Amino acid sequence: MRLPRIGLTSALVLALAVLATSPAAAAETIRIGFMGPLTGIFAQAGKDMLDGSGCRSSRSNYQAGGARSS
Repeated sequence: MRLPRIGLTSALVLALAVLATSPAAAAETIRIGFMGPLTGIFAQAGKDMLDGSGCRSSRSNYQAGGARSS
């Protein structure tokens, strides 16, 4: 009696796993934020970090993971 219950349970878990991995719909644009100091005594370090992230984005042609971002 225990063996059919285990088989049924594993079949149900497998079916749920297959259904959960369906292809995703068309994704929206991903927005990337920056959180750092832009005022005060650490403003220069924050501005350098902001410039660095912008430089990285422009060098990669605003693409991440093969998808183009704006």
